Amino acid sequence: MRYENADFIGQADMDAGVILVNVQAVDNAKAFEKAVAKVVGKATAQASAAGSAGLGRGRDQYTPFVTVYGLAQCTRDLAPLACAQCLSTAVSRFGGYCGARQGCQINYSSCRVRYEIYPFYFPLAGDGRRAVTDMTKNTKIVVHP
Repeated sequence: MRYENADFIGQADMDAGVILVNVQAVDNAKAFEKAVAKVVGKATAQASAAGSAGLGRGRDQYTPFVTVYGLAQCTRDLAPLACAQCLSTAVSRFGGYCGARQGCQINYSSCRVRYEIYPFYFPLAGDGRRAVTDMTKNTKIVVHP
């Protein structure tokens, strides 16, 4: 829910955000960050494409046993260009906050980008199964201005 004293419909808002970071680090940071970049790149391109309803998902195999899952989402009032700008700003925060962590999400009121090493978005592959997540043990919350 968002309230303003000015018209904000169609305007990307990246003034303040909430960042959630999994405190667990990965072993091979360079390879992991490459997998994250691939997944997040696919998800953000999909989310900012015309006709996507502002939603993009992706996944990539990091190791034979670990898959990286990514999600990019914009509010439906944003045009594709405004969505792309919001998502780009969110992704640019990954380096400073997320490092080589097993999961991270950047949330603005107009968009969000998230990656994890477990399935967290629904549906995964159209099979109707739901992912169960427990963020209480491994999550650090950062609110930035």
